[in-house]
Order: sequence, then structure tokens, then C-alpha cells
Amino acid sequence: MSTRFIRTVYTVVIAGLLLGLAGAGAWGIYTSNQTDAAERDGARVNDLLRWRQVLADYHARTGRFPTPDQREQAFAELEQQGAPIPPKTQPSEPHYRYSADQPGGFYVMCAALERPPESAGRSTTETAYFVTAGGSFMAKAEYCTDALPVRTANFVTATSMTTDAANTLLGIPTTLENKERIRELCAGTRDTRTAVYGCFRTGKPESIAILEITDPGLRSQTDVVAAHELLHAAYERLEPAERARVDKLLAEQAAQPGFEVLAEELTLYAEAERTGELHSRLATEYAGLSPELERYYARYFRTRGPLVAKYEPYRALLSNIRNQEAHLEQSRTRLEALLADGQDDAYNDGVGPYNREVAEYNVLANRYNLLTR
Repeated sequence: MSTRFIRTVYTVVIAGLLLGLAGAGAWGIYTSNQTDAAERDGARVNDLLRWRQVLADYHARTGRFPTPDQREQAFAELEQQGAPIPPKTQPSEPHYRYSADQPGGFYVMCAALERPPESAGRSTTETAYFVTAGGSFMAKAEYCTDALPVRTANFVTATSMTTDAANTLLGIPTTLENKERIRELCAGTRDTRTAVYGCFRTGKPESIAILEITDPGLRSQTDVVAAHELLHAAYERLEPAERARVDKLLAEQAAQPGFEVLAEELTLYAEAERTGELHSRLATEYAGLSPELERYYARYFRTRGPLVAKYEPYRALLSNIRNQEAHLEQSRTRLEALLADGQDDAYNDGVGPYNREVAEYNVLANRYNLLTR
């Protein structure tokens, strides 16, 4: 076979969040003397939701989202074409931010929300409402800045992260890199027999690097890697007693039927890393975990089903490769037996089909190798 397939195991963490606000979108509980703050919050959220509709219309017409410096012209053109008129309060004015990642077609905008005054004459702005093309979520207002990470915010909605998970992810510098840069940044973080799609680096400061997957059929794996790496960060933050409890739940789950391949792959990691890797992989790759684990992972994801579904194309690729390997081994053994038995005609008849099987295998293996090799 002209292409060698390397078994993959990877460690990743990130979490996602899909959260919408109903009605006016005001948050918190307000008493009658706190109406002004509630109205301001509701107006800001509604402005963002109206802007989302305008952006969706613009994208439908042009196939892209406008960058902030293109915003005025873009929305003037939309208005001339009969599109909805944008709200008077535009993102990037005070309390609002709008950023777009033009090559990838992603955007994020946010508005700071105000808590009611804690004392006379004092108001604190602690929370913001974030909107992406994929959904919305709440997080700390300190992340609603001009440096708002577009792709990181989109990971939050793509993976249905909770507010706590969103705050963790937005607080860690996260970059998308090509495979050469990933090998450099993540050097020494994996067994050489495992493929590397990202890494969470502890220390001061922490950081996350994620492989930018461009294969259209496997692009959703980038979101999975983000969730995986976030979960590494979350695992590091567990208190000792809670970590011991979670470790027990993880071990019990991994011992159940259906997790044999995962158990085998975990042996490629250093023993000290296996439980943390199990913590990330169970959440992002397996549905139907124990009720206790489902309740635990609900800290990080509002729903895990869509996240696990994003992993399925990659799982299918690996499964097809393994199945093809097993079939090729059987075919090769049969051909070698024919040759040893002097059945040259039967051997020659089998060479063509075998070579076609090798070609099919190499298509799969090359697709895998293009990700990381």
C-alpha cells in the first residue's frame, strides 16, 4: 500500500453554548424602581437581534458578512434594495461591538447589559449579550471589546456552551492554526503515534490552539476540537474532591460495553493524561452517557447531541479506514496463500481486484493524512 495510515487519538477542549432570550431580552429580575436598567437591556438586545436579521439578509445577497469598516456602505445598499432598515443604535457605538471574520464568513456582535444599581448612584456593567450567525449567549461584559475573538465566540454557539463554559473559553487566548503551526505549538503534548488537532497549554497565560480543518466534509471537527480543548481547561479547574468524584464517573462509564476502542486508544497517552483525555472525549464523541455524567457535562453544554453529531463524519472516516485495513489484510493473506500453493492463475486473477481495493483505501488514508501529516 502506498499510503500508511496512522491511528489517531487526540486531546482537545472547548465548550459551546446556544442561548436565546425571549421577549424584550431583559436579564435578571427587576423591581419597579429598576425599570430604566431593564428597558436599556431589552433595547440593546433587541437592537442586536434586528441587526442579526439585517446581516442574514446581507449574507443571503452577497455570500459574505461586511467588515466593520464596510458596515455603513453595506447597510445603505441594503436599505436602497428594500431591506429592513438597521436599528439606529449600531454595534460598535458605546456598549456595542461588531466584528467579522471575512475569509471564514463568521461574525460576532455584542452589547453590554447593566445590572441594577447596587447602591445609590452606582451601576455596574458585568454581563453582555453576544450574537453570532449560529446563535446567542451571555458572558462577562469584559469580553465585549474591540478585540472580541470572532471565531472563539462562534465556537460557543456552534457547540451549545453554557455561560460558565463561554466565560472559560473567552478568557483563554484561542487561535486557529495550520497543521505545521499546530505541530510546533503542540510539540511534546502527544504520543508520536497520535494525530494532533489541537492542544490546551497550561501555565501563565493559558492558551488553546486548534487546527483549521478545510476539508468540507470534516470541517465540523474544528468545533469538536474546540469543545475538547475547553474541557481540558475545565478539568484543570475542578477542585480535588470534585475531580475525584468525576474521575470515578468517567472510569465507570469507560468500563461499559461499547468503549473498547476508546480504551485501546487511551493507552497511547501517558498514564497521567488518560483521565483528562477521557473527560474530553466522552463529552464530545459519545451520546447516551450515564445520568450522573450527563448532569455533570450540563455544566458546559446546554445540549450535547448536536456536538456529538459534529464528530460523526470523522468517526465514519476512521471506521471506514479500519474496515478497509482489515479487509485488505484478509485479501493479502488469501493471495499469499494462493501464491504459496502454486495457484498462479488464481493469484493473478486476484491481483487486479486487490489493487483496486488498495486504491480505495488510499483515497481514505490520503484524506486523513491531509489533516495532520
